[in-house]
Amino acid sequence: MNRKFDKEFFKKLNNISIKLNLKLSKGTQGGRKSKARGTSVEFSDFREYVHGDDFRRVDWNAYGRFEKLFVKLFMEEREGNFSIFIDCSKSMDFGEFNKGNMALKIAASLSYIAINNLDRVRISVLKEEGTELFNRSRGKESFIKIIDGLESLEFSGKTNLKSPILKNRFTSIGMSILISDFLISNGEEEIEEIVKYLTYKKQQVVFIQILCKEERDPEIMGTKNIIDMETKDEAKVSITPKLLKLYKSRIKEHEDMLKNIVKKYGGAFIRVNSEEDIEKIILTDLFNHKLLG
Repeated sequence: MNRKFDKEFFKKLNNISIKLNLKLSKGTQGGRKSKARGTSVEFSDFREYVHGDDFRRVDWNAYGRFEKLFVKLFMEEREGNFSIFIDCSKSMDFGEFNKGNMALKIAASLSYIAINNLDRVRISVLKEEGTELFNRSRGKESFIKIIDGLESLEFSGKTNLKSPILKNRFTSIGMSILISDFLISNGEEEIEEIVKYLTYKKQQVVFIQILCKEERDPEIMGTKNIIDMETKDEAKVSITPKLLKLYKSRIKEHEDMLKNIVKKYGGAFIRVNSEEDIEKIILTDLFNHKLLG
């Protein structure tokens, strides 16, 4: 599997940021606007001087006009917190244009954008046995570690999204980005639980679904032995045009279900195809969904 990350592509991401719509109120200093008042360079408002205020913040022009002391308030800048969850089940290791490979490229791109904007990134790997946290990074020097970690990941086992995410502790307001094919059996109930939990934890929710062409538009006919990649269960199926039509309608229904639940809680749902160019996905599709700016 080719996981080479293009340095020239990353240079195109230098002037982009992820749009974090939740107002930040705590965290270390960074490049995002917070609800807290501070002493950064961006002016926010005035208020009347009270005993104990820093005299250096008095606006003497306002005093000359109103003969009252006013102090300047500034918008304090905080770092954004981004949690990226990658589905590393065996079903992601599929397709001529591999879904897992695309998931890693998207995770790397979003990590680079966040770190480049002085934000903090936490990458969690969703596996059958639970969540594996392999990076909690801030600062540009940490991006090399992220790339090394992503390139070492393996896709195996069954899909397990809900349990690992619900065990995660979120200590800060931020954005949670879940990258998966979302091909799970008890989909609707499980997806809603995940989104409700993330929303409760004050996370801006983004679901990125990756499907390959073989899943979206299979070109097979006749009697075939179908093998489940995760369970290894086999079944002999007679594939007819009618069955393919039903399959495609179910894929569309599943996508609509995902989209409706995420949007119900104010999140964003983005469907990408594994054969697409990563530059188009990041610089066009994610911009069109207003995730980047």
